[in-house]
Amino acid sequence: MPTEALATIRHKAAFEVERILEIEAEVRHDVIAFLTDAKRKAIVEPVFGQTKAARGLRRFLLRGLTKVNGEWLLWGMTHNINKLWRHFKRQRHQEAMATG
Repeated sequence: MPTEALATIRHKAAFEVERILEIEAEVRHDVIAFLTDAKRKAIVEPVFGQTKAARGLRRFLLRGLTKVNGEWLLWGMTHNINKLWRHFKRQRHQEAMATG
């Protein structure tokens, strides 16, 4: 990395590189990679992974941007309905266990 670019990054950064290196030495883990990975998992990638792997979406059945958008909306809606179903199923199970 060019020296000027590194100086610019250090100047604009909202963190201190030395502090990150101290933390990495203490925990023996790459802090930036950990934070990036944690942020990515909290966003949307698990939805894509589940849709592709567990639910079998390998390619769209329809052609054309409008039709593909509609098909993707259906996949998203079924994903959310499944999440709601699992939530209420778990909630009913917990209530049944509490009442005994």
